[in-house]
Order: sequence, then C-alpha cells, then structure tokens
Amino acid sequence: RCVLCAVAFGVVFQNTNHAAATTLSAVASVGRNPFLLPPLYNQRKDETETNDDTTTVTVTTNINNNDTPLVSVMMVTYERPRLLRHALRQLALQQNVGGLQVVVVDDSRDGPDDATELQDCLSVSNNDENDTCQHTLVYHYSETRMAIGAKRNKAVELASAPHVIQVDDDDLYSPHRIAYQLEPLLRSTLENKADITMLQQHTWACLDPSNNDHPQFYEATETFQQCCHYGTLCFAKHIYPTVRYPDDSSLGEDLAFVECAEESPTTFPSPKIVVLSNQDDHHVYVRHGGATNVGHDLSRDSRFKPA
Repeated sequence: RCVLCAVAFGVVFQNTNHAAATTLSAVASVGRNPFLLPPLYNQRKDETETNDDTTTVTVTTNINNNDTPLVSVMMVTYERPRLLRHALRQLALQQNVGGLQVVVVDDSRDGPDDATELQDCLSVSNNDENDTCQHTLVYHYSETRMAIGAKRNKAVELASAPHVIQVDDDDLYSPHRIAYQLEPLLRSTLENKADITMLQQHTWACLDPSNNDHPQFYEATETFQQCCHYGTLCFAKHIYPTVRYPDDSSLGEDLAFVECAEESPTTFPSPKIVVLSNQDDHHVYVRHGGATNVGHDLSRDSRFKPA
C-alpha cells in the first residue's frame, strides 16, 4: 500500500529539492563497499551477553554543527552486528542537526560483547578540530525476542529528544537526511509546521545473495515516486503514545503507525503529515535476503526501472 494522492491519508506532498553535499544518486561505488558483502546480511555474534539493562554511552565527535539534541534516532536491530556498526558510522556523518541521541534496541540471540564498543562507530573527524558536538548512544538489549513494532515503541519510550526519526540498520542515507526531514517539524508557524515527515519512493538497491558486491539499482517511476516510503518516518514525540506502532507486528508496522495517526484526530488535532521529495536520494532502500520485505523480482515490477 502507498499514499498515491493527498486524499488517501490527508498527506501534504512537497517537491522540495535539497542539494546534498554527498548524494547517493551515483552509488555504483557503494557496491564495492565491504558492508554489502554477503556475511553482513546473515551474521550473528558468538559471544554471550546476559545483561538485560539499558546501557547509555556518551560520545564526543568532531562535526561542524550545533550541540542542541533536537532528535532521537530510532534504530532496531537483530543478528546484524556489522550492519549496525555501519549504520552508526552513517549517523556520525549527519550534518546540521547537532548532537544526536541514537537509541538502539537489540534482541539478537547474543548481545554485543561490549556495548560501549559501539560508541567508536559514532566518532568521526572533521577538518575543524575545534568544532565539536556530542552524540549519545542509548543501547537496550533484550534477551526476549520482540516484534519489530514492539522494538520501535521501546525505542521511542527511551528517546528523550522532542523529535524521533526511524533509521533502519541496513539502508543507505545521505549526510543531510535527518536535517532535511526535521526542518518541517521545526517551522515556527502552526500553519506550516509538520508533525510527521516521510520521504517519497526513489532508489532501491537489490542484492543478489550470490553476488552482493554488485547490487542492481532501480529507480521508481514518476507515478511510484508520488508514494511515500513508510520506513522513513520522522515525527514529533508528543504524538506518542496516542500514535504508536503495533506491538505484535514485524511487517508494515510503519504503515500502521501512519494509519493510527490519521485515525486519532479526536485525542489531539489531526497531525499534519508532509511527504518530501527524495530526488537527491537522502534514503536508498537496500533489499536483501535478510530483509523483512524481500518480495518479488523488481526487474518485472512496472513501478521500477533500472537506474
């Protein structure tokens, strides 16, 4: 399902072009990145972790922006420790958002041998050594297997920033994605201010399990680009828990979140949902054998064309 018109979910579409310093439009080089190799998509740690507590780690990084913690990043993971670390390194490169609070909820069979080791992935150097901000890592390990919806709700509950953005551990992001999606939530007038933002469909990278270092890229057709990608949710935390993910769902839980928002106007003013252009590939969806939405052959899908 997708939002094809504004009537479907009362969604406002904005064709706002945001020029990223580093876009992912030409991502052929990404295919040679080791993170795309097969072991990363089917991997577990052999070490045993029995601590069920939440571990909080503060990380100081050198990034050219302000220190204000405007947003908490929700990241849920399972059995993909190296992908998790790669995703954290992508977050370390985010620009113009100040210090991030990154909330990781992990229910892998084994937790990390040292949760504090993850902090190194949030460290990145900038040319300006005098300009620093803080990223905070909140790591929650659950020994009990949880549905993805329940993990997302747990991450929101642990988040302390006034805004939350959903970031998956196996996708690709531009350094400006968070700032781009956050801007409509920070506008000064209620008339222009959004409660929820999402990105439109654009680029998918599909991995062949036998040849993951040469992914096939597909671009959404003009019609499908008018649909939003529910996995790119960014929202004001005040709508939670009135609007929440279904605790028992591991597929389509983000769509259910949007439907919940549209069905709850009596509790608070109906949230304004803004869907932003993704022409600059602020988000590239990576489809692989370990993803929850594996689906069918995109080469035969009329919604896509080879990129």
